[in-house]
Amino acid sequence: MTTIAVPATTGARRASSAARLTAALGQVSMYTLVLTALGVVAAAAVGLAAAGVLAADPVAMLVSAAVALAATWAGTAAGARVAGVRPHPGSWAITGLILFLLLWPDLTPAALATVAVAGLVAGLSKFVLAWRGRHVLNPAAAGAVGVALVGLVVPGIGSALWWVGSAALLPVVALGALLVLWRTGRLGYAALYAVPAWALATAGYLLLGTPLADAAWWAVSASPIVFLAGFMLSEPLTTPPRRAQRAAVALLVAVGTALPLFVPVAVTPELALLAGNVLAFGFGQRRGVVLRLRTAERRGSLLDLRFEPAHPLRALPGQYLEVDVPTAARDGRGRRRVLSLASDPASGEVRLLTRVGERPSAVKAALAALAPGDEVRATGVAGDFLLPARGPVALVASGVGVTPFLAHLAGPVPGGRDAVLVHAVRDAAELPLPEEVPGASAVVAVVPAGSPGCGPDGPVLRDGRRPPAGWVWLDGTLDTDGSLEAAVPALRDREVLVSGPPRAVATVRRQARAAGVRRVRTDAFLGYAG
Repeated sequence: MTTIAVPATTGARRASSAARLTAALGQVSMYTLVLTALGVVAAAAVGLAAAGVLAADPVAMLVSAAVALAATWAGTAAGARVAGVRPHPGSWAITGLILFLLLWPDLTPAALATVAVAGLVAGLSKFVLAWRGRHVLNPAAAGAVGVALVGLVVPGIGSALWWVGSAALLPVVALGALLVLWRTGRLGYAALYAVPAWALATAGYLLLGTPLADAAWWAVSASPIVFLAGFMLSEPLTTPPRRAQRAAVALLVAVGTALPLFVPVAVTPELALLAGNVLAFGFGQRRGVVLRLRTAERRGSLLDLRFEPAHPLRALPGQYLEVDVPTAARDGRGRRRVLSLASDPASGEVRLLTRVGERPSAVKAALAALAPGDEVRATGVAGDFLLPARGPVALVASGVGVTPFLAHLAGPVPGGRDAVLVHAVRDAAELPLPEEVPGASAVVAVVPAGSPGCGPDGPVLRDGRRPPAGWVWLDGTLDTDGSLEAAVPALRDREVLVSGPPRAVATVRRQARAAGVRRVRTDAFLGYAG
């Protein structure tokens, strides 16, 4: 094993503002963040109504919100009982708040009945309009369309007005949407919808004789675009797995959103979103796949789980799973986690790696307590962190960020291309074994001397072996300038893929750019907290 030294430096730079924001948001579960953002929007709406800015009765708003939440809870509970499953805690509240912000609040029996019917339909749709354990349609959109259909035969029942799309609420809606999209890494997806939808709406207003400035402003301030993009289009279970597929769905929903400005058709934003959901369903994993545990291994804080899937996964190396753990206790952080595949999906085994801290979330604790034969469910597959089609690559991982690279390197790299794996750890036991990365042309183990499992002569692998002669040991970390270029031969000629915590990803990206690398792709941890 070759040893190289970390270059002298003035010290690691402070993480960027973007990295700090990502790290901060990563401490909150997705469900908590979305629920909090919607709660803030709802509270702002009540406050603006009380101040006379919004033309709505604040008391009616409070009553309408209570009815929406109660009806959605009842529909969710009834649907779960019929389906014989345990509902996901918190999801009903998110759906209920979205419906509250779409349906006009009023104290008349008809208005309250409209909200109640929408909530019941939305809750039931999660289980009735589902395919093998996975709902197909956005529940809030299904509720809004469902109540409109009921209104065709029941006098007095109304439909969604999308009153949340107002200039007064735009700042708080936009901020909440930005935080949610940043957290999920779906800013690009939202833009693929929002920009065409805004452009088409602006054009539609221009055709009606509206001045350009007013048309452009109305298209964003008096429309559902921002709210739909941030809180509905981005829903994980109805999002297609690949970037090109998301572009197709986003464009379809954008055209449907603006279509009534050009053609006299009864296409509403919620109906356009459901059309996009159907297209996304055709693209994605159409079933929730049961995973039965074969083996579990703990190495310090690292948990290594190997499962047998009940059905083949439609996945590619580098993609991730959303895993539902029904045995997890309720702790307010949800029972789902996003975990990258650490095995070749074609191998017939599903391997997942995750870190379990001293005070883990209920889901992490439940995963750590699994025994052989126990089951969890993979509810979705997604991700674009795939190897490029050609050219040499450097795969740079920090800690458990090595997971997708284990899948990439589980067999020969297509085309026999040069693929260097750089793995930075604080404990040598977390390094992969040589037989786990046969596709790597070279492996650089970045471990500080004196850390667990690493003495002055270099690291020792978890099975007691020394790394092979062809491996390289870098004594230090990747925090210092120039360390990446020192570790990877011909770095500037490679495409660099980076995976790990947001701050580590930002550091490696900066170093790669400074070394002249033209293309850097990242896979920061943007899943669920804990």
